[in-house]
Amino acid sequence: MFLLLKPLIFLHDLSLALLSGMFHGETLRASVDGVGISMNTMWRETRSVLIVPVFKYVVAMCLVISLLIFMESVYMNLVVLYVKLFNRKPEKVYKWEAMQEDMELAHQNYPMVLVQVPMYNEREVFELSIGAACRLIWPLDRLIIQVLDDSTEPAIMEMVSMECAKWASKDVNIKYERRDNRNGYKAGALKHGMRHIYVKMCDYLAIFDADFQPEPDYLQRAIPFLIHNPELALVQARWRFVNVNTCLMTRIQEMSLNYHFMAEQQSGSTRHDFFGFNGTAGVWRIRAMEEAGGWKDRTTVEDMDLAVRVGLLGWKFVFINDLEVKSELPSQFKAFRFQQHRWSCGPANLFRKMTLEIIHNKRVKIWKKFYVIYSFFFLRKIIVHFFTFFFYCVVLPTSVFLPEVGIPTWSTIYGPSIITLFGIIATPRSFYLVVFWVLFENVMAMHRTKGTLIGLFEGGRVNEWVVTEKLGGTLKSKLLTGNGRILKSQLLHLRCAADFVSCSPTPSFRSFPRLITSCHMSLSSHSTVPTVSTVTISYSELKESNIDLSGRIEEGFGPNGLGILSVKDVPGYSALRQNLLRLAPRLAGLPEEVKRELEDAHSRYNFGWSHGKEKLESGKLDMLKGSYYANPLQDVPTSNSFEIQRYPSYCGSNIWPRNSLPELEGAFKALGKLMFEVGLMVAYHCDQYVSKGIKQHEKQNLEKILLDSRCHKGRLLYYFPAQDSTTHDNDSISSWCGWHTDHGSLTGLTRAIFSRDSVEVPCPDPASGLYIQTRSGQIVKVVYGEDEIAYQIGETTAILSSGYLCATPHCVRAPQGEEARGLERSTFALFMQPDWDQKLTFPKEVTIHEELSLSNEVLTFGEYTEKLLNKYYDSKP
Repeated sequence: MFLLLKPLIFLHDLSLALLSGMFHGETLRASVDGVGISMNTMWRETRSVLIVPVFKYVVAMCLVISLLIFMESVYMNLVVLYVKLFNRKPEKVYKWEAMQEDMELAHQNYPMVLVQVPMYNEREVFELSIGAACRLIWPLDRLIIQVLDDSTEPAIMEMVSMECAKWASKDVNIKYERRDNRNGYKAGALKHGMRHIYVKMCDYLAIFDADFQPEPDYLQRAIPFLIHNPELALVQARWRFVNVNTCLMTRIQEMSLNYHFMAEQQSGSTRHDFFGFNGTAGVWRIRAMEEAGGWKDRTTVEDMDLAVRVGLLGWKFVFINDLEVKSELPSQFKAFRFQQHRWSCGPANLFRKMTLEIIHNKRVKIWKKFYVIYSFFFLRKIIVHFFTFFFYCVVLPTSVFLPEVGIPTWSTIYGPSIITLFGIIATPRSFYLVVFWVLFENVMAMHRTKGTLIGLFEGGRVNEWVVTEKLGGTLKSKLLTGNGRILKSQLLHLRCAADFVSCSPTPSFRSFPRLITSCHMSLSSHSTVPTVSTVTISYSELKESNIDLSGRIEEGFGPNGLGILSVKDVPGYSALRQNLLRLAPRLAGLPEEVKRELEDAHSRYNFGWSHGKEKLESGKLDMLKGSYYANPLQDVPTSNSFEIQRYPSYCGSNIWPRNSLPELEGAFKALGKLMFEVGLMVAYHCDQYVSKGIKQHEKQNLEKILLDSRCHKGRLLYYFPAQDSTTHDNDSISSWCGWHTDHGSLTGLTRAIFSRDSVEVPCPDPASGLYIQTRSGQIVKVVYGEDEIAYQIGETTAILSSGYLCATPHCVRAPQGEEARGLERSTFALFMQPDWDQKLTFPKEVTIHEELSLSNEVLTFGEYTEKLLNKYYDSKP
């Protein structure tokens, strides 16, 4: 106590000495000199007696906290290493089986899923989120999309409402919900959404914020965890950022969030079956939510609030690291600062409100309660912000003036360096930004500390909710979205190779695709036909909008390419392909009177069943195969009677055999939607390639053209078994499908399934299959993998790209020989084409059907198609 009072006593004595000197006639200078000496002495006394001991105590506390944070970081990353080394993926830990459609129950074995999309004045991104939610692959009768619109701007409210109505017209079960106030902000909107009667039918709830766009197979990958593991309450996906390259700040955010997902969420899921729900990109078991009391708006982190309450009831959570959902990062500092305030203030306030509740909980073990209080809340949500700011921004700079206080090197160099290294591992491509990352995180620590204090002491801004601004511009060019209208396409088998696209050379050339082998075939020319493989792109590469695939696009679709490439490793594709192609023989085997009911003569048999209506190259009716046409994305593309009359082959309605073969509709739509989504990714990268050669107008953007279209067409083909090996012209390379070029934009193709007497068999003739004529006139046989989707360029894409993307004539050769007797073939094609009112201007670089576009005439795609139909088919009655 005396040591603390000593500086005050010294000040008292100093004052008396100064006054005494002045009153006894001593000079003022002598008094001042004395005061200076005394002040220096006082500072030394205060520094040694008070400041240094206090600073040593502060440093000691910081060292303890530094050690705790370091140990926590090492622990989390050891768990991650354990997951990697021992392959402890969620699919290995929990039971997971792909959804299978029950032939008897149809879709009834699929649980009802509710998808909530909350939004507030989301002018830039509402189309993205609604479109992505509506494109989720799940039976339409087992899925409800709920758009919770809290918008206050009338214009935005109207646009969101119209977007929902647009999707509703396509048979999507979408609900547009509004409320009278914004009480509780997002939590209030989610709570209000759960009160509707139709929610009672649902088993699971998926949530996506307005800037999040899940992949079509999201539910198919997430829901099985909840179905087969009744102890699980939450399946959480990680975020993938589409605008990460916008600026330095977004790159730094990516590093921080990737570390959060890699270390915090993965370790919590693996060791404790618990982590904080991220508020979006997750699927909840509704029963678990109801047990915990549902959404609460007492803090600005309603997601974390719900997760803690559900976790305290003993439910388990699982984090799927390889299940990604696209999202947007704040690219403006103001928006980022408001977001960070909410993310630091909310958890601190929740910690204040829930600590006693956690301590008194009787449903979980003490170890889990300790983990939630100490690791999850106290260390990661409270202390780390204080420590980062106070130690690195206050204590270390101050230590320069107090050299007698030693700070160990391990706390300033070794420990932080190891933690930083962990962050680099999470985002290795940004290792060179580590200095900027460290500096930025220290600056933000001050804002986070302020938010944490406000949350702990419930300051004036404790419940402040500022919606993070989304720009959407970057997303719109990179994500699979649309303006709500769905696409169209139909492939017309045009007869002559003489009409194929003649493309002028573009600035760069690629070598011809690699030769695999050469085989002698019995062709009319008796020539040697080489077999080549398609240019192949993996799905993981294709979905990355920031990867430059121009080289492979040029190799496959460019002037020296074959006009075809394939995509491998598409999630869920193999099962969907099998489901649909196995239905083709059953469809063809329906009674003739049933198949006649599925025919549509008005559309020239371009909807429903078609057999013996098209002609072979010889002019004979094609009796070898039957086709079933339908739009897999919407049943009624338009209700405009004029358009239906003018363009019947596009504007007609689907005809489904719902009584005789009810499972066909679901299988047809599921595969068609998936191939469409992948095709859009291909279209995006095509646009990137073309934009390097010519300046594209927005209306020439292939991805946008397909997104704005309304009449894509799927074609399920079944080749009837040949009873005589001579049925197919042995000497013709085009015995199954004549030479033609696709007149649409992009055609997706599956590998065929061969069968005999309802048993799948390999193709007995290696010479059968797809043949393409190259630019030089050479004919090659093209092959691609069974689990790959092939995409071919059509004539309209060649027109719109001024020849940078080129269509090629191709045909299909039937198997020959005795082994071909009784052989059946089933396959599927998706024709992606422009809307019927899309204008086509024929550039001089591309000579395609010049006789149809005289004197610089501008044709719409619908007019172009009708002219082709009139040229190659009988005129309309």
